[in-house]
Amino acid sequence: MLQIFASDKVVMAVDPTGAFGGLARISAKTPAAPIQIEVVPLVELKGRFTCEESGTLPGETYTSLSILPGNLRIAATRSGDSTFALKMPPGRYQLRSRGSERFEEFECEVTLEPGRAIDLGTGHLKLTALGRLAGKPAPPLSITDAREVSKNVKLTDFQGKWVVLDFWGFWCPPCVGQSLSGWVAFADAHAADRDQFVILAVHDPQATDFAMLDDKLKPIIRRNWRGRALPFPILLDTTGQTVKDYGVVSWPTVVIIDPEGRVVDVPEKGGFTLEDFLASKLPPLTAAERIAAALDGELSFRARDVTFARLMEIYDQTGHVRVRLDPDELKKLGIDKDTRVPVSLGARLSLRAWLNLTLEPFGLTYVADSDDLRVVRRSPENMGLSRPSPKQERDNAAIAETLKEKSDFRLPRRVFGKSGRSPVGKDWRKLRPRRRRPTLGSDQARSDVDRIGGRRATGHRPQAVARSVEDDLRRSRRGRGADARALRG
Repeated sequence: MLQIFASDKVVMAVDPTGAFGGLARISAKTPAAPIQIEVVPLVELKGRFTCEESGTLPGETYTSLSILPGNLRIAATRSGDSTFALKMPPGRYQLRSRGSERFEEFECEVTLEPGRAIDLGTGHLKLTALGRLAGKPAPPLSITDAREVSKNVKLTDFQGKWVVLDFWGFWCPPCVGQSLSGWVAFADAHAADRDQFVILAVHDPQATDFAMLDDKLKPIIRRNWRGRALPFPILLDTTGQTVKDYGVVSWPTVVIIDPEGRVVDVPEKGGFTLEDFLASKLPPLTAAERIAAALDGELSFRARDVTFARLMEIYDQTGHVRVRLDPDELKKLGIDKDTRVPVSLGARLSLRAWLNLTLEPFGLTYVADSDDLRVVRRSPENMGLSRPSPKQERDNAAIAETLKEKSDFRLPRRVFGKSGRSPVGKDWRKLRPRRRRPTLGSDQARSDVDRIGGRRATGHRPQAVARSVEDDLRRSRRGRGADARALRG
């Protein structure tokens, strides 16, 4: 279903061979008008990127095309080798490409003509101020106040340790919901090695003092951090000097400094995170520790009617542990790697919850097999890993307490368009959940909404969507809300 609100949309149709296709613009003023798409031979557009300043390839790049006029994005591709290739109908487009926050965005206008493939050659990405710090001594900190360390803290205080600087803000959902939460999990998993690294949470200039910050963090600690304050130092940069010296232009931005005090440049690779990089510099976890941490780790993606094989690829790329299918076990249940999993869900859940949701309906579970997880038939004897961990038991208890509180949910008017009409009547603006309870596994919850605006809903009910109550704030790994891939190496 295509939702049209205040702006125009563009749709593209492509034939099964990928050789023919066409575009159509849908006006927000007349969204119900018939859509007619003229299918024509597609034209290939390709190119590559490099960085002359650093003398290296940018690594992973994200390239998008928007139709002109209107600048409506219609296609995008991600590449791990600094190249791109797209097939589009003839026309005028705006091309944008970016690597990590180390590089400035590349932009140009492209006109595709019928029957004429275009190779744009090599585009040169320029380094940002942050990118130019790679391999150089880290700039000094300019801190106005600090918690758990002296406000006169210096990077030299941590000589011989890896230092993580996480630039964040209380107003930034990806900061509090993804980046900091990820580093908290990392610190917990590597608690035995805390003498080898330190994590410093550097708040942006909007926090003028800790009294203000503490007030802003109260709901975040309760809702996003499950009642737990950050287990590492917080630094305030009210003058903005530290932000300026490190070239921070988006939040969150994470910078890693090596034990010699140099900013590290971590190569961009699909699925390779800053946490993975730092973990590679520390004593390795045991297989049991690594699997336990991976199962508690959170994954954010969208799955819709995918095959088992594709799901395993996603888990491998994002779950920090390999998940293998056992063909013999699947065969005994009459399924194989190409069997489709009937789930349609976009959410941020733990790997354990994703595995339980997608395997249990087929009578499957997972067991430890050396350093990996192996999918097998479920039995009372092999379901240990699928049960909630102590961490998730604590999270479930916090969720249960939160769900006892009375809450109002206000929906933006644009959800129902200009008319403001809702299938549940006039009182669409406010939902008062009366019987909310955690269900569907260890860290998932479903809101049972049984009353709309205080009256009994009849006929239509708002569809309850299974989602993670632990953290409904999602980070885009790329773009202005992504972690800066600047680390010291």
